[in-house]
Amino acid sequence: MLTIIDKNNTLSKYIFPDGTKIIMEDNRIVTPRFIIGDMNKNNSEIITIPDEDMPDEKWEGCKFTFDKKKTKKAQWVKNPKWTDQKDIKDDVDRDIRI
Repeated sequence: MLTIIDKNNTLSKYIFPDGTKIIMEDNRIVTPRFIIGDMNKNNSEIITIPDEDMPDEKWEGCKFTFDKKKTKKAQWVKNPKWTDQKDIKDDVDRDIRI
């Protein structure tokens, strides 16, 4: 797998299958299906991760930080500020019914 991380906070923002063509430019990142306008070659990094080193929990954008420097194996840490979007939707649905 490939992940694009934000160099400022090491958040894993996107993942792609191995072999995906990703082009990092001065002002954006181009992927086969979309363009990432708020990330670029200066503030981001593409990291290859063996499948066995993916996090145990289901991966979602910004849910984990990634530190490849701590050990030889990938180090995933759950982002304490991350909120499951389903929980937010449930809260909104509950508020609408009131």
